[in-house]
Amino acid sequence: MDTVVGLLGILKAGGAYVPLDPEHPPERLAFVLEDCAPKQLLLQSGLRERLPASAVPQLALDDSETTLAAYPDHNPDIRARGASSRQLIYMIYTSGSTGMPKGVMVEHRSVVNLWLSLERAVFAGLAKAARVGLNASITFDSSVKSLTQLLSGRTLVIFPQAVRQDSAALLAHLREQRVDAFDCTPAQLEMLLGAGFASGGETGVSTVLIGGEAISLSLWERLRQIDGVEFHNVYGPTECTVDATGPPACPRA
Repeated sequence: MDTVVGLLGILKAGGAYVPLDPEHPPERLAFVLEDCAPKQLLLQSGLRERLPASAVPQLALDDSETTLAAYPDHNPDIRARGASSRQLIYMIYTSGSTGMPKGVMVEHRSVVNLWLSLERAVFAGLAKAARVGLNASITFDSSVKSLTQLLSGRTLVIFPQAVRQDSAALLAHLREQRVDAFDCTPAQLEMLLGAGFASGGETGVSTVLIGGEAISLSLWERLRQIDGVEFHNVYGPTECTVDATGPPACPRA
């Protein structure tokens, strides 16, 4: 929850966010901090020891009774500061599998375009009061398409990391939290199917976005047999703002 609150605070202040994963190697964290040169580091106080030494000012989001109490409680007028749709909204670093990690900078207008495209192509039949899962880590741009659902007035259901790694726990989480839509990789979906995810009638899920890797032929065939759930095969490089395509994975005749 602190993560989403922190992101919204950064954006409302007119800034751009650069997500860090405290589980990443210290060398990668140090590289990202030096490369992006942030003005402020938002964190939880218990994570300070996991981060490399840095001169960047820190602000602990769970220190509300002292540090945060000194800050204004009203929204800043970012338009008066010259904010525009061409300003950066985030900078996400690639895995670095082909060399050093690369920071991909994305503007507000690109994310708005993503949101509107998802509304037309994927979420058109989803109620405005629907509950959408945030499954991906915020260090992956896949998380952005879930975060944009706040613009539609939908509820964001955060999947804890421990739940994401356990198919049975994730299936229970989908039911208990009454999730209507979420995104996942083909590998994670395979595990969910093995745990009993079979139809929208059992979990309430009506829409699943599948991306991050290729869908195997065997998975294609399994998805074709499932009624009540609309699967979308989403794809796009980070530089194209998350997803460039998102057709139904199993079009109905």
